[in-house]
Amino acid sequence: MNDGEQRSPLRNRLYAVLVLAGLALISISAIAAADGSTDPNYTVYGGCGLGGATRPSHLCRKGDELGAFFRSNTADAVYEVCVRFPTGKRLCAPGQLASQGTLYVNKITSNIEGSTFITWAVNSQEVGSWHFGLYPKPVVPRFGINPLIVSRTHRLFGILLRNVPSGLRVRAWRQCHGNCPLPLRLISSRGGNRRYRIAGSPAGSTFSLGEKFYVQVDAPGRRDHGTRVWGRLYRGKLVRDRSGGPKDTAIHSVGTLLCTPPGKTYRAARGCNQVPG
Repeated sequence: MNDGEQRSPLRNRLYAVLVLAGLALISISAIAAADGSTDPNYTVYGGCGLGGATRPSHLCRKGDELGAFFRSNTADAVYEVCVRFPTGKRLCAPGQLASQGTLYVNKITSNIEGSTFITWAVNSQEVGSWHFGLYPKPVVPRFGINPLIVSRTHRLFGILLRNVPSGLRVRAWRQCHGNCPLPLRLISSRGGNRRYRIAGSPAGSTFSLGEKFYVQVDAPGRRDHGTRVWGRLYRGKLVRDRSGGPKDTAIHSVGTLLCTPPGKTYRAARGCNQVPG
């Protein structure tokens, strides 16, 4: 369903019970408490996806696939689904056939931020409703990282970051008993890719096996749809590089976390585990 069209049938996608029996059982149990129906004969909800295992959600991001899900629990049914967009425009798709016990999803196409409201009706009687907010992409998106290391000396001399929009702050530090930031000097920035050099003495950027390395990207002073300022934290550690010789090492990722960024003194980030104090 596209907000740019006056009235257009929604593309209906059928999920056969036999094909998705396992997923359907998981999905059904997961949505029981979040069902938007007002009639026990029907199950309705909205979600950020089109698959049978999509969980109900009241918050989706721009770029997500949006689905309006319907299932008739006791008999075959003909239903109508309507969507009211944040602009006030309302689009409906009547005459949607639903076999008993089969989960259907109607695809909604919209990039308009704000609250979107879905209603379902059978025999002109409303049987359920759902609302979700469509909000911008995260302030801090997922980013890629390549630590640049002199393998045999275990010295980190730079980092390459991918998909880091302008206006975001980048900080790095190493595992230690106190606060041990690694000073970064931006060498180049092009198309969301940034290359940094580790400034300071080589001794300050030389790692031991198993030692942790952290890079955090955050947005000071910005909020992510009313939440506290937050960022993403990369964690890596120095390990033996199996693709090289016996003395070769590399920094391998041990996960990226969402978190509330640390303060100016590099204190531990709230919501991130195993971050140095």
